[in-house]
Amino acid sequence: MTESNWWVYIIQCRNKSLYTGITTDVKRRFYEHQNDDKKASKYCARLRPLKLVYKSSPYENKSDASKEEYRIKQLSHKLKKDFIKTKIGKEDSFVNLRKFLILLSILLHI
Repeated sequence: MTESNWWVYIIQCRNKSLYTGITTDVKRRFYEHQNDDKKASKYCARLRPLKLVYKSSPYENKSDASKEEYRIKQLSHKLKKDFIKTKIGKEDSFVNLRKFLILLSILLHI
């Protein structure tokens, strides 16, 4: 993978809340959230310790990663946990997230 790839990641904070972001280097960004007060999000910095609970497959550009980040941020906490638990995002997060949401809507209407 080249450095131009982007990933969506989800971090679980001490209070069990979920923080979603995008980056070109998940390992570095998680380290910053966990250890670097200047580079961490203010939210994560005050809710340490943190746990990386999700990393998407790579996106070729920031725009596509941002779109998925937005979609994930629109999910309720429970749906985010379900999404993480099933690891739907392993292969093609966007396609699988759409399948997950369609299946969920079908189940809720039964």
